[in-house]
Amino acid sequence: MRCVLKLNFQPARKSEDILAAARDCISHMLRTDRVMTEYGEQQLPRLYVWNTCSDTRWEFENVRYPSDKIERPSDERPKTFRKHALDCFCYLYAENPRFVSAKPAQQLEVIL
Repeated sequence: MRCVLKLNFQPARKSEDILAAARDCISHMLRTDRVMTEYGEQQLPRLYVWNTCSDTRWEFENVRYPSDKIERPSDERPKTFRKHALDCFCYLYAENPRFVSAKPAQQLEVIL
């Protein structure tokens, strides 16, 4: 038995204004906020990258931006060579992701 999922793909939104806003959102998600946990009040980020994701962690740690004065925020582009995971994060955040309810199982088409 084989299960076929009907997936809907859309091209990534790559305008510089959208990607600049996504980079700002990611930066905000990496900043720490005060959170009450079972261990008391702590400073925790909203976005975590597991230590098993070594390439992604390397990219976050080594991304560099030009030191020149920029005219507009959309002109600020990373000049790091290896930034595939960071680009992926930007494309995801450019779509303004949010949690939604799961669709009913009838959406799946099963081919025998």
